[in-house]
Amino acid sequence: MSVTIADLVKLPSLRDACVVAGAKGMNKAVASISVLEYANAQALKDELFYPLPFEGGEVVISALICIKDDPQAQLSVVKKLCEGGEAALILYYVGIYLKELQPDMLEYADTHGFPIICMPLKQDTLRYSEVIMEVSEKILQDQMINQYFVSDMLDTIAQLPAHQRSMDTLLRMLSDRLRCTVLLLDHRGGVLHEAAWPRGLQLDTKEILSLLSNSHMAAARLSESHYQIYSSYIKHETQDMRMLLIREHTVLPDTSIKQAQEVVQLFVTIWSQEHGNIQTDQLIAAILNDEPVKMRRLADMLHVNVSSIHCMYMVTAAKQSLISDDWLQKLQNCCEVILKEHYHTLMIARKDAYVLMFAGEEQIAENEVLIPSILIEELNARDFSTIICGSTHLENTAQVRSAYIAICDFIDAARIVYPYQHWLPLQKIQYARECQRLIGLGEEKVQEIMSVLTMHNMDSVQQEELLQTLCVYLLDADMSMQRTAELLFLHKNTIKYRIRHLKQLLHSPITAMPDSAFLYQACALYRILNHRE
Repeated sequence: MSVTIADLVKLPSLRDACVVAGAKGMNKAVASISVLEYANAQALKDELFYPLPFEGGEVVISALICIKDDPQAQLSVVKKLCEGGEAALILYYVGIYLKELQPDMLEYADTHGFPIICMPLKQDTLRYSEVIMEVSEKILQDQMINQYFVSDMLDTIAQLPAHQRSMDTLLRMLSDRLRCTVLLLDHRGGVLHEAAWPRGLQLDTKEILSLLSNSHMAAARLSESHYQIYSSYIKHETQDMRMLLIREHTVLPDTSIKQAQEVVQLFVTIWSQEHGNIQTDQLIAAILNDEPVKMRRLADMLHVNVSSIHCMYMVTAAKQSLISDDWLQKLQNCCEVILKEHYHTLMIARKDAYVLMFAGEEQIAENEVLIPSILIEELNARDFSTIICGSTHLENTAQVRSAYIAICDFIDAARIVYPYQHWLPLQKIQYARECQRLIGLGEEKVQEIMSVLTMHNMDSVQQEELLQTLCVYLLDADMSMQRTAELLFLHKNTIKYRIRHLKQLLHSPITAMPDSAFLYQACALYRILNHRE
């Protein structure tokens, strides 16, 4: 069994600490411990805009000193650590530098099962080294006693969200466990995946491959240089791959080599059937899974200019009952035909219930904002009733991945907030996410926001009728009475009367800022809270 957060809090150095959030994540496995501090606050804030690599169960120690007065940055740190697969955050010097723990940060940690452990308050005599030494010793002792790690590693991978369950993640975990560099090569010797030990190590891959050029054994040990290099083959139904374990000076035990081969082979068999075939959907998967080495390699092989991609579209059925393999395949074919007329660079693949399209280099630049509408119109003409999400102004693949995760997590909420819309740009997905966050803050916050919709001396039927009209008017019709009438199948004069009545009841002009912004938000929450399947 791996060491867990629950095991760590029993150590002498953590015995007086308090788990202030994320208690449901106490069974997370721990692989290592590290420190997060910056001398320059801006450097930390800048890093928050980029996805962290998956760290594979690392416990992070920090005092958040450089952002002690920035609650939003503190929340962002916790989000990034959680998204990066960190196991927990241990906070030092609370009450000295960081005066208090922000409710938003704790609420996010609780929701996502990310343990935040607070060391004793207002104690400046505490030292990072005490926890680092005890945690490191606990991990090493466990690894010496429990030398079979295949099951634990597969269990950890299985519990990860889909966008983190990748070969790069597995190799990172394997590298940390064995303290060696791990390379996975294709049949031509090209590097598909790499996890360096120590991190940041720059190896001369060509030199290493030259050492192995005369070796055709299933597992070879070469020591012509100061590297110990172990070569194993990973079987795949279409082509074999080669895994290299590279360690400096010290020797890897045979049991570790065999287990490394076993865990990678099982991963390929269970989760990663696509690793033997070089296709466009693999490149899309590499972007979404944050596998930069594989992404660059596949992009070169497919002659795709990844840097030109700034549009992402995710298309699914307006009704889930329509989705089938045959329906998705036909949808993919139609989308490809339509978008090829508008983009020079286009990648398209199916993923779960979606057809994903990454595009760039528009053939006519002015058409960019019109393309989602054109796509919907063309698909409707082909009898496809769809919902399209995405963005047309992403700057890099990191933003593409972030947008994909947001859409997967919050498309259901967005469809509740905007039920009449077939094009849901990323901004509306993000707005739905913000609505969910506000609801998560509790009843008091929700009542405060919803108070702008209060109508006195109205029966429930009339009130619901007026609120429905207001929701459509603000959220779906861009404050157009004609469009509101069309969506509700009513006469325009009926809508005019209702809007005039609403202005009187709510004591608000409705269409003027800031009133419209508060009402817009309240209407969005009203739809989520009153949604019926």
